[in-house]
Amino acid sequence: MELGADRVSWDVVELADVADVVRGVTYKREQARNEPGPGYCPLLRATNIGDALDLSGGLVYVPETVVKASQKLELGDIVLASSSGSLSVVGKSAILRQRWSGTFGAFCAVIRSSPRIDSRYLALYLRSPDVRSRWSEAARGTNINNLKRGDLAETPVPLPPLDEQLRIVDLLEDHLSRLDAAVRLLEDNRKRLALLLQAAIDNAFWKVTDPSALIFHAEVTSQRGSPTLKQKVSAASPDVELLPDELPWPVASLEQLTDPKRTIRYGILKPKVPGGTVPYVEVKDLRGHRLEATDLRLTSADLDAQYAAARLQPGDVVVAVRGSFERSAVVPSNLQGANMSRDVVRLAPQPGISPWYLHYWHQTSTSKRYLRRHARGVAVRGVNVGSLRAMPVPVLTPDVQTAVVRAITEQEIAIARLDHEIHVAHSRSSRLRRSLLAAAFSGQLIGGLHD
Repeated sequence: MELGADRVSWDVVELADVADVVRGVTYKREQARNEPGPGYCPLLRATNIGDALDLSGGLVYVPETVVKASQKLELGDIVLASSSGSLSVVGKSAILRQRWSGTFGAFCAVIRSSPRIDSRYLALYLRSPDVRSRWSEAARGTNINNLKRGDLAETPVPLPPLDEQLRIVDLLEDHLSRLDAAVRLLEDNRKRLALLLQAAIDNAFWKVTDPSALIFHAEVTSQRGSPTLKQKVSAASPDVELLPDELPWPVASLEQLTDPKRTIRYGILKPKVPGGTVPYVEVKDLRGHRLEATDLRLTSADLDAQYAAARLQPGDVVVAVRGSFERSAVVPSNLQGANMSRDVVRLAPQPGISPWYLHYWHQTSTSKRYLRRHARGVAVRGVNVGSLRAMPVPVLTPDVQTAVVRAITEQEIAIARLDHEIHVAHSRSSRLRRSLLAAAFSGQLIGGLHD
């Protein structure tokens, strides 16, 4: 036969004809617990659905009394996310490949195959581009994206004979396992790039020498960069507890290297208001350690005026102090006069101190270790300004600072180029996966097997 010629002979049925749709368990928040116990059943949520089901991480446990018999998972069940605020999450699914005594939550559903269809075949089909696209369109909502039972039950399913289903499964699993191995290799390489960049940043500081550093250190710390002040403004001493006894350079506190007039400080307490006109920087804006002027939220002119001392200038350094408190960025020239939120702190380097130098020092393993040591909080951890002021910073002359920044920047560019190549390869693998699934369920993948 010609490639895919048998596709027309396949029946196309609705999902409800070959499988049951089971909705997830509803329960009150106070009924759930994070630890197992007698009379409690582990429950999967959408976060447990990936390329495979995660049966160990992020579980909650609910009373067995709230779980119906039909809601207890069976071998071959296909668990899918049926409701989510993210459209990309809705419809993702994975098959239960081992016996496991547990259930699934209300934002999930289970597709339970009948004897007419192989569960592995159905699981693969439900991950095909056509199905994911159909479900995304059906689920699209204003606030919550939701797949109704009818959306699932009416999904068309190509139904070749069982022996042909098994051949499709064998072929797909063989091809996809190879593709999965390649993707894992890409991810491993991406992690290695992150480690390589971290090593490059660390080495740029720890392997540098500067014969004039002590003289420059004395100048900086004695005047604190503000010789016109009638009275010197005292600064915190460096907290060197986590540093080795022998250092390749002199050390000052972060506060000793910043402007005594434009002090290290937080931003606006509650900047989010309707109808704002003044851009402000939040922790999310520091993702990737670069600050862009686009997509910043706006606060009111009144709040900005109340926090005028927190306004930003080009060349300032902004650092996150709550949540992702290791993020930092240098303020670009087009953000003159912007403000910042309470979860962000501004550093205004004094003359002779490069903002990029301070930014990259913030990214070293040494600084990250210091920040983790001083972080406080349970649900969301953060670092207070006092700890930030005392953070130790190596003091190097301006020319050597420039050399450190240049060395790191060159490595960043090279690593970014490699990361882009990995991203391109990852995109190709995704396209190949979609093509394999589309070919399999249109009859093209197994056409040659009938020759």
